[in-house]
Amino acid sequence: MSDTTLTPAEAQSLKQLPVPSLVEALVHDITGWRLVLPLMVLSVIASAIGVVYSKHVARGLTNQWEQTQVVRDKLEVEWRNLRLEQSAMAEHSRVEEIAREKLRMVPVVDEMQEVVQPEQRMASNAH
Repeated sequence: MSDTTLTPAEAQSLKQLPVPSLVEALVHDITGWRLVLPLMVLSVIASAIGVVYSKHVARGLTNQWEQTQVVRDKLEVEWRNLRLEQSAMAEHSRVEEIAREKLRMVPVVDEMQEVVQPEQRMASNAH
């Protein structure tokens, strides 16, 4: 069995040991982490740079998206105008007017119509 009580000489030697202050203990703990602490600081800095860069990219993409929306709106307006123009150009009255004025065409009347009968020769070849 071992005795857990200290002898007076052992107690005296323990009293003579220096007790570290809180600052000394913190410095000792930090210096014990010599590799971990710089890595943590670098990680925080890299993370901050990553956040700034991603915000920059996001703003650029948002700006590009807004510009694309403006172009889309302009193209939609132009498309509507072109469809209106096409429907106006294809109206029967306009086509008839151009045919009359530029091509000198006239509406067909009964006197102008001629019915063509198939020739007799074609009928005889069928036999």
